[in-house]
Amino acid sequence: MTEVVAVGWDVGGWHGTGNAVVVMRWDGARVQRLGEGCRVLPAGVPTLDAFVAAFCGAEAVAALRTAARVVVGIDAPLGYPLAFRAFVASPATAGVEVEPFAAFLDNPLAFRATDRAIAARFPRKAPLSASFDKLGNPATVAMRHAWAWTAGRGPLARAEDRPTQGAPAVIEVYPALAKAEPRRAADAAPRYRPLLDGLPPGSHLYDAALAAVLALGWAAGDDERLPRMAVTESEPGEGAIWYPAHPEWRLPEPPTKRPPR
Repeated sequence: MTEVVAVGWDVGGWHGTGNAVVVMRWDGARVQRLGEGCRVLPAGVPTLDAFVAAFCGAEAVAALRTAARVVVGIDAPLGYPLAFRAFVASPATAGVEVEPFAAFLDNPLAFRATDRAIAARFPRKAPLSASFDKLGNPATVAMRHAWAWTAGRGPLARAEDRPTQGAPAVIEVYPALAKAEPRRAADAAPRYRPLLDGLPPGSHLYDAALAAVLALGWAAGDDERLPRMAVTESEPGEGAIWYPAHPEWRLPEPPTKRPPR
């Protein structure tokens, strides 16, 4: 197995103190947590090396530089709905239907195809809207850095997308899908719970660590010792969410309601 270094980033906005980063290394046999930090963003848009140095220190940067594969798992939307982008560019000519929608999730200005796919697959999780909700702040931060770190290629959003040699990969992950409830401890596979030791459940660092583990799972492909990752349906240009599909990481199904007597 080629050594992989994963950077997990729970995005806290342009000026917030809640930006959290955790770096992990996978050598084919074990996962090692190399460093973590939570702070405001460094000035400008730093290189990935400088970004990791600001949060996690020299050991994490050294691993980043020598790893055969580097993947960044970002807990923030990495795309806006296509209809929203067209509407902002030209509200009069965008052709967006403004009739009442059967459900808020059906509003094409508010949600991407990947958001609706996640909501359908995980009924207990209701994604926020990057264009309508408070996610707009972290989303713009994440997009700006993701495109800079990938030399304009952007995040990977198809099942056939795999790591490439000599270049970092960036994927959008959703750590909440590894939790039974949004603010409770993760239902992670028992062998990976030690990687979360010392990180308060529900904290930004906790979610960043989960993002790093999910990114490692994506890079490792079908290795049973890491969460197997799948990707939602999506529209080109909107981005897609990678989620844990291995049975150990799957959310419990909601209880079936008993029919009235």
